Amino acid sequence: MSPTETKESTTKREIQVEIPVDEVARQTESLIQKYQKMARIPGFRRGHVPASIIRQRFSEEIKTDMVEALIPRYFRQETERLGMHPISQPQVTDLHLHDGEPLRFKAAFEVLLERGERVQRGAVCPPLVREGPRGARTDLTSLARLRETAHRKEV
Repeated sequence: MSPTETKESTTKREIQVEIPVDEVARQTESLIQKYQKMARIPGFRRGHVPASIIRQRFSEEIKTDMVEALIPRYFRQETERLGMHPISQPQVTDLHLHDGEPLRFKAAFEVLLERGERVQRGAVCPPLVREGPRGARTDLTSLARLRETAHRKEV
């Protein structure tokens, strides 16, 4: 694993992750064994289909399952290692998957602001809302204005 981090803005990050060849091969072999147990192919007993036929018939499904298993695991490991806290699902781009090569991908996602960072000028923040009694939603900014006007009237 060799990640590369890119800062797009204060909250957007992009990392590039490389999954080693041996891990890709290990995951592929475990999926082939799983498919061997389940596959029903004429001329073979269930659970006794040769791996070469499984690779041939189910190559796309195996690749899809392998990517779906490895990418979330390695993405999570890399973000934890880099001390990032993603708040959105990653957008996976530049997926390179070729036989005998490491699996490479880029993941773009949003993170929480770090202590001391500020939002860029012009960014619009949603109003502060909180659950009130019996599930009623309360706009905190309008409450603050009401308190302020009530305080002025009292004085």
